[in-house]
Amino acid sequence: MSDLPWLTLAGEVAAAVALGAVLFALAAPALAGAERPAAALLPAVPRGWMLAAMAGIDLALALVLAGYYHTGAADILRTLLACSILWPCAWVDGQVFLIPNRVVFTGGACALLLVGGEILLAPGQARYLLVRTAAAAVALTAAALLCRLISPKAVGGGDVKLLAVLGLCMGMDLVWGAVFVSLLLMFFFCIFLLATKKAARTDSVPFAPFLLAGTLAAAFLTGI
Repeated sequence: MSDLPWLTLAGEVAAAVALGAVLFALAAPALAGAERPAAALLPAVPRGWMLAAMAGIDLALALVLAGYYHTGAADILRTLLACSILWPCAWVDGQVFLIPNRVVFTGGACALLLVGGEILLAPGQARYLLVRTAAAAVALTAAALLCRLISPKAVGGGDVKLLAVLGLCMGMDLVWGAVFVSLLLMFFFCIFLLATKKAARTDSVPFAPFLLAGTLAAAFLTGI
């Protein structure tokens, strides 16, 4: 079992779920009156169902990370924060191909607050924490912008901002597994769509649902 106190773990899960509920509320107006594309990836899932799914999976993830992988409290909180941002983004993006700015910016502010809290608790690690966070955000932003320049339809502006925030949340040592699995899942899904002629090469596919699925898969399978 993990040395992490269960009260600390419960507090982290509760904080992540509470933040997720706020971000879902911020995301909901993006669906109001939005035109639903024929190629929408997700059905019109009620917000309450998504919140329940997020809460249950957050709890399971925290237990696996702490009890099986012996992940530290800070990295568990970083992973849960990333998931709290990705859930509402995936909910909206999967339905209307849109990533809400209010969710991304609020999530980014929370990520910066988390980094600031870590620095206050461990000032001797300040340089390491700043470098790993900034490097991940800059590297993901640069890669996304490059992809956007090459193929504007493949990567939207919302995807660029979401990847930058994901880098802020998880840092260099956590984010790459999540992004790799996300891209792998998206690749196989696109191959399936093309093979079954359910989509053409010029069609768009929402990225946020795959970022969520990939982050969760990487966390459960590898401990990030």
